[in-house]
Amino acid sequence: MIESAVRTFGAIFLVAFVLVVAAPASHAQQQCPAMLTVQWWDDIDSKHMTLYVNARHDGDWDAYIEKWQNHLEQVRAVHTRGGAVASKKLGIRIKGRQLYEYILAVEKRLTVTKCLAELEMATAAKKLEGLETASGGEDPLPETVR
Repeated sequence: MIESAVRTFGAIFLVAFVLVVAAPASHAQQQCPAMLTVQWWDDIDSKHMTLYVNARHDGDWDAYIEKWQNHLEQVRAVHTRGGAVASKKLGIRIKGRQLYEYILAVEKRLTVTKCLAELEMATAAKKLEGLETASGGEDPLPETVR
């Protein structure tokens, strides 16, 4: 039963690994690589990742990137030791070639995440450029400071 689930997962994962989301749904997806589909990632895309980071991490992309970098390091260490990782959501364990393919997917996710973070920062900077000073003019210093 478990071997069958692992084989099925492997086949699904391999197909999903090769297929990426082709239709960009947002400006960010047009500039960043598409996310890979991983069975237990719930079809995350650029739009949903941005919403998630804003809602769960208060827009702190660095914290979100660090979370995934730590995860990648842990999974690489398990793979190097010849171990396996478990998906509680699916009730399966992956190791060997499947674990290596998962590592590649996490690396791709980090690439996309870093790209989205850069786009979000650039968008925020553009918004700030358009704002005037609190006094309404170009000179930020009041008369009494000069």
